[in-house]
Amino acid sequence: MAGQSGSGSEDRTAPRESERAQGVLQFKDGLRRVNTKKARCDLWDYLSHRPEYQHLYRGTYMANYSWGELTIDELEH
Repeated sequence: MAGQSGSGSEDRTAPRESERAQGVLQFKDGLRRVNTKKARCDLWDYLSHRPEYQHLYRGTYMANYSWGELTIDELEH
């Protein structure tokens, strides 16, 4: 159509990624943190020990990454 640019596959009504992510990362005094009120994470949910999330861990965690093994002990105890 005239007046449109790009491939035409983008949804102009959807917010851009930067707009959706706004406020998720917080920076203060050279430190960074995730604002957990604006982000969801199944690991955080599981570690909350709330019954509705206890089904999330099924014996494996980030099996493709060696550093994932560091978290397994915490998940199993």
